[in-house]
Amino acid sequence: MVRIEEIMTRQMDHDICLNHRVNFFVLIFITEGKGVHSIDFTDYSYHEGTVLLVRKDQIHKFHRDETIKGYLIVFTEDFILSHLNKMQASKAMQIFNEALNYPKIQFQTDIEFTDFLILIKHLEEEYSTKDAFSKDITRSALHIAITKLFRMKSKYDTYVYPKKYITQFLTFQRLVERDWFKSKKLTIMPVKLVYRQKH
Repeated sequence: MVRIEEIMTRQMDHDICLNHRVNFFVLIFITEGKGVHSIDFTDYSYHEGTVLLVRKDQIHKFHRDETIKGYLIVFTEDFILSHLNKMQASKAMQIFNEALNYPKIQFQTDIEFTDFLILIKHLEEEYSTKDAFSKDITRSALHIAITKLFRMKSKYDTYVYPKKYITQFLTFQRLVERDWFKSKKLTIMPVKLVYRQKH
C-alpha cells in the first residue's frame, strides 16, 4: 500500500508512465486532483472519489501529475485466498474482471466518499503496524473495501450480475489467458446458418 503522490516522485526500476503488465491486482483510489489513467490502452478520466481497478495480467500506465493524491493498493490472489473461502475469493476477484465490470467506480456523495476514505486510512494504518494481528486485520479491511465497491456497482447499476454460466465463463477465460501464447495458429470452423423466412 502506497500513496500515489509518493510513487509519482519515487525512483523505481521501471517507468510507471509507460505501458506495463502487472502480475497482481491494483486498486487505485483518488482523493484529490483529476487526470487520466490508462488500462489496456483505454484512457479513463478520474477525479476526487474515483476508484480504478486493474486486474492481474492487464496492461496499465500512469500519466505523470504530481498534483494527484490518493492510494495505490496492490495485492495477490494468494493474499485473498489465504483469508477468504474459495467462493468469497472468487466473488472478490470478479469485481476486477473487465469482461464483467467497468473498471471505474465513482462515488456519488460525500458520505460514500468519506466512509470509503476512513476505511482505506484504517487499512493503511494496519499495513504500517505489522504486528501479530495486522495481516489478518488488513485482509479483513481489504475484503470490506471490495464488498463496499460491489455495493456501489450494484447501487449505480454498473455491475454485471452473475449469470447462469458465470463459473464456466471464468474457467474458460482463465484457460484462454493461460494458453493463448502457446499457439499462433488460427482455426476456422465451418458454421451452418439457418435462416427462417418471416411470414
